[in-house]
Amino acid sequence: MLKYRLSPLLFIVISFIQLNNCSSPGKEEIENFQGIYILKDSIDYHVKTKMQELKIPGASLAIINKGKIVHHQTYGYANLEEKIKVTKKTIFEGASISKSIFSFFVMKYVEEGRLDLDKPLFEYLAYPDIAHDERYKAITARMVLSHRSGFPNWRENEPDKKLKIKFEPGTDFEYSGEGYQYLAMVLKEMDGGNWADLESKFQNKVAKPLNMEHTVFIPTEYMEQNKAEP
Repeated sequence: MLKYRLSPLLFIVISFIQLNNCSSPGKEEIENFQGIYILKDSIDYHVKTKMQELKIPGASLAIINKGKIVHHQTYGYANLEEKIKVTKKTIFEGASISKSIFSFFVMKYVEEGRLDLDKPLFEYLAYPDIAHDERYKAITARMVLSHRSGFPNWRENEPDKKLKIKFEPGTDFEYSGEGYQYLAMVLKEMDGGNWADLESKFQNKVAKPLNMEHTVFIPTEYMEQNKAEP
């Protein structure tokens, strides 16, 4: 999402498995959201089957009940070519799921009075890449967060590979990573003008308070050594 975004590879399998009620709970069973006990082996079999069907090379599954991890299992490979298996340390890219975390981060600036959701972003930071279209001066943080900026998802997906505004900002909806990129640059400008400073602010405002020890927007050495490869 920031300047150093990774290639979009994240496989999330959310499976609601409904099986017959077991006679009594045991250590190899977990309770689902309907109060039914399910064998852990059944869950693992289901995930492995779906991974084969969908050609997913590697995955990590954690089930949390009442604030506690009741089942954690890893499957397949973090690097298929080199046959490096997924482990409990393997890091998977959050891809666009990170937009929710980034939005929470943005709201910290709003709470502090440093960012106005309805103030045009160009008043914080001009954007040369779209300066040829005056309509960009109407784009606000609120529009970006709700995908109403008029920007495409990514400019590289456009035929001419150029950033453009596809409709009057605020009047329609189109999912956009470019909008979040612009908003990230605005926050970067507020906090010293470099990505490392912004990452530090994210760690202090969001990651550390929530005990997200290995969550980063800018790659670190630890992440590079432990991430699942595209």
